[in-house]
Amino acid sequence: RVRRFMPMVRRLAWHVHGSGRAGIELDDLIQAGLVALTEAAQRHAGPGEDGFAAYAKIRVRGAMFDLVRKQLPDIAA
Repeated sequence: RVRRFMPMVRRLAWHVHGSGRAGIELDDLIQAGLVALTEAAQRHAGPGEDGFAAYAKIRVRGAMFDLVRKQLPDIAA
């Protein structure tokens, strides 16, 4: 599952990075997203990929924005 959804992580990282988040490295966003994707794959018990895709997208995006808030608290607020 993780390998199949890696392009989604990269796409979301580019989106977060390109939305005015100067000072955050793209690789850091990808790393946070991959950790969240791995955790989502371990926690999601459902058999369907559609349900997992939606769940993973929420988790990955949340992890990236958590990283932004942690590293740039004044900008993210």
